[in-house]
Amino acid sequence: MAFTFKKSERVYKRDEIQALFKSGSSFNEFPFRVLSLKIEKEEEPVKIAVSIPKRRFKKAVDRNLLKRRVKEAYRINKTNLRELLAEEDFSLIVIFIYIGNEALPFKHIEHKINLILLRLGSKYGKDN
Repeated sequence: MAFTFKKSERVYKRDEIQALFKSGSSFNEFPFRVLSLKIEKEEEPVKIAVSIPKRRFKKAVDRNLLKRRVKEAYRINKTNLRELLAEEDFSLIVIFIYIGNEALPFKHIEHKINLILLRLGSKYGKDN
């Protein structure tokens, strides 16, 4: 599987984001709050979005740095979750909201994203 992050893997439609906030389930894995929602089957089994609140990080440079770190951590570790959900008859949309007050190093963010993906896999995977 290619380690790419295409536009088709991103949540960018207003309707999807509103549905996610309205009826999605959530959990916290510090420094992230994660919202997820099952939707009808699409070409990609998992679509994600990343949110870094301006309230916590005033400078765009800091927000962009954290977004790059989160997206990169997801890109590297997404294969297990995608393989679990590939045979399912639904797709999953997920948003990662950064709730920490300081920018963490990439290794720490990668570890937390990996834990989140494992948790999502156990929640929505075939074994469930």
